[in-house]
Amino acid sequence: MTCLAHGPARAAAGDAVQAGDVVVVGLLERFPPFHEWRADQPAPSGMDVELLTELSRQTGLRFRYERFVEYPALLQALADGRIRLATAIAQTPDRALTLRFTRPYASVQQAFVGPAAITSVPATPDLSGRRLAVTRGYVAESIAAERFPAAARPAYGTLQEALDAVQRGDADFVFEALPTLRTLVAERPGSGLAVLRSYGFPEGHLRLAADLRDAALVRQLDATIAALDPAFTKALRDRWLPPAPVVLPAPAPALEVAPLRVGYLPGDLPFSAEVRPGVADGLGIRMMNEVARRAGLSIASFVPMDLASGLQALADGRLDVMLGLTDVAERRARMSFVGPYRANPLVLISRRQFSVWDLQQLAGQRLAMIRGYFGTPYVRAAYPNVDIVECAGFDECLTLVEQGRAEAALYGLQGAYARLGPRAGSTLHITGTVAGLYDEHNLGVSLARATLAPRLRDALNAVLAEDMPRIEREWAAAEQQDRVDWARVRLSAYAAAAVLAVLLLAWWWHSRTLRLEIERTRRARQESEQYLAFLAHEVRNSLQSVSGAVALLRGSSPGPGEQPLLDVLGRSSRATLGLLNALLDRHRLHEGQLALELRPESLERCLREAADEARPMAQAKGLALVFERRTPLDGWWRLDALRLQQVLRNLLVNAVKHTEAGQVHVAAGLEPSPRGERWRRLVVVVADTGSGLSAASREHVFERFHTDGGDRPGSGLGLALSRDLVRAFGGSIEAQSRAGEGAAFTLAFDIEAADAPAPAQPGQVERVLVVEDSQVYGLLLRQAFENQGVAVVLVETLEAARAALVASVAGAGETTPPLDLVLCDRFVGDGDAGALLRFVREAVRPGVRLPPVICMSAEVEPGTRERLLADGAREVLLKESDVKVFVQRVLAQAAAPAPA
Repeated sequence: MTCLAHGPARAAAGDAVQAGDVVVVGLLERFPPFHEWRADQPAPSGMDVELLTELSRQTGLRFRYERFVEYPALLQALADGRIRLATAIAQTPDRALTLRFTRPYASVQQAFVGPAAITSVPATPDLSGRRLAVTRGYVAESIAAERFPAAARPAYGTLQEALDAVQRGDADFVFEALPTLRTLVAERPGSGLAVLRSYGFPEGHLRLAADLRDAALVRQLDATIAALDPAFTKALRDRWLPPAPVVLPAPAPALEVAPLRVGYLPGDLPFSAEVRPGVADGLGIRMMNEVARRAGLSIASFVPMDLASGLQALADGRLDVMLGLTDVAERRARMSFVGPYRANPLVLISRRQFSVWDLQQLAGQRLAMIRGYFGTPYVRAAYPNVDIVECAGFDECLTLVEQGRAEAALYGLQGAYARLGPRAGSTLHITGTVAGLYDEHNLGVSLARATLAPRLRDALNAVLAEDMPRIEREWAAAEQQDRVDWARVRLSAYAAAAVLAVLLLAWWWHSRTLRLEIERTRRARQESEQYLAFLAHEVRNSLQSVSGAVALLRGSSPGPGEQPLLDVLGRSSRATLGLLNALLDRHRLHEGQLALELRPESLERCLREAADEARPMAQAKGLALVFERRTPLDGWWRLDALRLQQVLRNLLVNAVKHTEAGQVHVAAGLEPSPRGERWRRLVVVVADTGSGLSAASREHVFERFHTDGGDRPGSGLGLALSRDLVRAFGGSIEAQSRAGEGAAFTLAFDIEAADAPAPAQPGQVERVLVVEDSQVYGLLLRQAFENQGVAVVLVETLEAARAALVASVAGAGETTPPLDLVLCDRFVGDGDAGALLRFVREAVRPGVRLPPVICMSAEVEPGTRERLLADGAREVLLKESDVKVFVQRVLAQAAAPAPA
């Protein structure tokens, strides 16, 4: 170990940083490409050294370096004050207790390296029985402990030692930063090692770090990194972190072997389904056809099988390949695996009135699981207090939960949805997930065909990289068309031409078959659409609880170290909620059920909030985000602010994403409208200085799944949903651009002036009954009402609400004060708001006055508001994540005159 500085490395707490100060930096002997300083090198090199040289030029600080062999020694030196700065360090909750971090200057993925002959890298908690080598002190060690807690994880002092262990056979994989592993593996030609799989984690953002007391140094370095010329940072990343060249194998020459017999799960939409007897289709079926073609193999048949039968057929050699299998240790003795090609989270299904969100809730209670299910050993080990009830199949597990003989069932998400859908009137729903446990889908290969596994792996990787976008587009298009078997139509017509009686019989039979076929196809398409909407609903409910919990924590005076974590968590949950809302809006548009929520809004606040939300993302890339008012935007206007901000958010995220230098400019103004004096035409332009659009991309930029090599490929809803929403506003959205000259998106639609909403009158509402079965959202409502000086009675069921109303009337003026308002969720565990409205209406008698009822809902379909108003509701309001604003709307509505 070499030391180039003497004396204390850390300045006294609170000292300012001045030009000429010497800062001692710890570097590892081998952590390429970030820093490297071998014993025979006179000076260190690497990306971090080049970055610090530029920071020294701009700040006047002088950096001296100390070399370390192992990472724990470097971290200890930082804690002891022998060095003052560390580079390429990931921010984690544990490290945030003792260290202060700059913003990230690079992002990397973690990766597995192992023998190139391995064809499957699982992500199960025990890594399917394999051993994972980690390096002591590196962040990958803590990631592996959290993600793979049941796996053997031998720890080594250096990455070279970990790689040596894999080569000796003492471990199966090394887990570490992808650029570093790629460099070190390249130095070992002939080792037989290869990068097998990579992951993206939040810890992949690399930063500079110093002791908590060294705030002045971190502030100066952070500000300097933020102000770096984007051209410099891009050149730095391009030089030291170039993307690995993608070398995909060409289709292999045909192999003289027997055609493959491929098994599949017939109800696993959208990956595999039996669309009619003897005919299979789906993303997985089409993917397997491409895999076989690239591998130079042919497929004899696709055979529908349930999971148990497929596993047995593989073991017996009656099948060659099975789609959709999870790589677990006990199965590897009977088959090989190739993949994975998708991951499916495990979910909990429970009754609506007894929702189970986490396995920890089931201590001492019963969990229904299929006999022999791969997840059973993990649940037994991690949750020994859970009583597992085994059942022959998942339908039987659901029946046990419905009958109360189990509190919850556990299964893969898509399989659970497919079986819940047909159970009309069921009280079951998906309520939570099992953290860290995924049902990963691989190709299972029989041992008799195990020699084909490397060929299938190479072909699968090529298909996932090159063919899957096309397959997804074709499948999406096919799902929107009715499948008609024209060959069967022609055969029926030929037979009918021979004999009139046969014609009549064939016509009747064919018509019946055709109707069933069309209905089956439509049902499959609807199930696919409903699956996405159902998934978005269920996940959004959980995320709203996360977002609400963040809001509660923010209101409880968090410490200085906790506030940044809450900000990150809040932004992440809001962004994900925005994505789920976009998915639900797309579903409603498709079904013709999207209803705009027009209400008085401040136009300038609405636009500025969207710009402010995107500004941190722009600043992280060194871009300016400018908001320009081309005309005054004052006053109140009837808007659906949520969906207008949704459109702007999509445009701003795209602009920042595709701009490397310069700025993103948002300009908004009001123009005259032909619709009258109270109307104006809102025109908003989002322009950037990015790569621009080619003519071909400009024609298709608003299409779903546009990934055909355009300059700005889309991968989901994005611009397509923005176009549909603006059309729902009655307006238009256009793109103007040339390749290399940036892009400008202009949206325009008419808006009507509105009167300012009436503020709530102090004292009008002193006590409110809140009926809400989401505990977190209920707590947020209580806090928001109490901040307005309003007392709250919070209940979770209609039965408790009726009891509270009766008590408030019976005890008015004595022990129980009267209620001034009822705020009721549209759906709670034991019924809907209509039942409470009927109770209020029927309970009224001379001398009794029950409070008005305002209904709230996460979404309001067409006709719902009118139906609830007819039942006696004062108003129906859409829930908002900003509970403070929502409560102000509730109080303002309560203060407004009651409708005649």
